[in-house]
Amino acid sequence: MRWLALALALASLPIGCGRGGSADAGSDAPIYESFGRTYTYVISRIDVGPASRDGLTTYGIDLDGVTSRGEGGCTGRPDTTSAITGEPGVEDQFAPVFPAIDSAVGPSGENGALRVRILGGDLLVVLELSNVYSFTNQSSVDVHTFLAHPLPGQALVADATGLGLAPGQSVALAADLGVMSTNITNGQLAVDTRASLPLFAIGLPAALLPVNDLHLRARARADGLSSGELGGAVRVSDLVVWLAATTLAADPTAIEQLFQPDLDPDATGAHCASVSVGVAFEAVPVTLVR
Repeated sequence: MRWLALALALASLPIGCGRGGSADAGSDAPIYESFGRTYTYVISRIDVGPASRDGLTTYGIDLDGVTSRGEGGCTGRPDTTSAITGEPGVEDQFAPVFPAIDSAVGPSGENGALRVRILGGDLLVVLELSNVYSFTNQSSVDVHTFLAHPLPGQALVADATGLGLAPGQSVALAADLGVMSTNITNGQLAVDTRASLPLFAIGLPAALLPVNDLHLRARARADGLSSGELGGAVRVSDLVVWLAATTLAADPTAIEQLFQPDLDPDATGAHCASVSVGVAFEAVPVTLVR
């Protein structure tokens, strides 16, 4: 019975801060899990449009690593500055145009159509972080993306502001969009990938607009993703299909004149096939029912 006495003695020892400890829901402290944990979030709100009246400050990310002051390129427009991080070189040709589309197809108010689509369950984008053992610094984190829909017979609940989803709800899996490998540095989740993610929904039934070459930055914690920004490229051809779902249908030439594409230039550099997009977002914890 000597082994039993030894086992009982070991079991009575206090557990320190080594493996197996956990972080508070609102803490940035390391978690120290052997295999990491999984955290699932749903994008609860999306904000689009210039963050300043002069249009020099917008939401988004530097997509090409170059800060342009208006020289060259497809549009000749200068880059802007991120309203959240202060990062220069942000490309966002979508922002000046989207508010007019949003107000034309949805209720009044900034981002009204997007808010209705998210709260109504037509645009539920789920981000699942797996193998997370630290919200401070971790060199490799998998981000699994999904589309979801409300559970049968259950309406989604808005947060206290009425502008986004309340945390802690359950949604049902609709589509698996794939896995992206990324990292957490100084508490910030960073994604740079060729993947696509639908971020805009308009029309009846809702038509989803994919954003390609996705770049994501967000403050990552167990209780949500905050101060988030997403950047990427929307193809003119996708814009044509997307707008066809509304009364705002237009041909490619009209769309190019409206949005002024600035990404994916051709061999001459004089014609671009995609429009840069930047948005701010917040995400809250959710249970994904598979």
